[in-house]
Formats: sequence, structure tokens, C-alpha cells
Amino acid sequence: MMHPEFQKIISSSPAVLVDFYADWCAPCKMVVPILNDVVGHFKGELMLHKIDIDTHGELAKSLFILSVPTLMLFRDGVEVWRMRGFDIAPNLVKTISDHLNLTV
Repeated sequence: MMHPEFQKIISSSPAVLVDFYADWCAPCKMVVPILNDVVGHFKGELMLHKIDIDTHGELAKSLFILSVPTLMLFRDGVEVWRMRGFDIAPNLVKTISDHLNLTV
């Protein structure tokens, strides 16, 4: 069963991108401007939520988050895509667009 607060987050918008990160993780810091570009591209159609695995370890464990950063994309509260690590903004925009049936 999914944690109620997490269920609320992923249901807060039709399209939600969750970034699981840790403060000690260098790649997690590198992905911040990329994710800001990606979310900006969708002009309010995609919400970004960041979840610190050190603060929310049980949630991360229950979702099988094995490394950070891990990105999860939810459409109407259902996971539609997941990626460990990250990619460049144009590739992420295309992938997210494909999974959400949005135009790039």
C-alpha cells in the first residue's frame, strides 16, 4: 500500500515528475537545472516534486528506489515511467511528452 502523503503528491496534478535525491549525491545536484528546464518546457502541465531519500527512506524502499537520482513520472496518479540517473533536457522532454501524449 502506498503512503497516503505520497499518493496525495502524485495525484496533485495530471502529470507529476518525482525526483528522488539525496543531499550528498553529486549527480542529484547536477540534475536540478535540467529538471527546471524540463518542467519549464511544459508550462504548468507537469509538476515536479523532490523527495529526499534520507528523510523518506521507508517510502524510497517501498518504491524500490535503488539509487539516486531516480526519476518517476506519474500520469493521473499511476507510474508510467522510471529512470535511474538522468539525461539531457531535450531527451527528457521527448520521453515525458511521449508518455503523457503531450506535444513537444
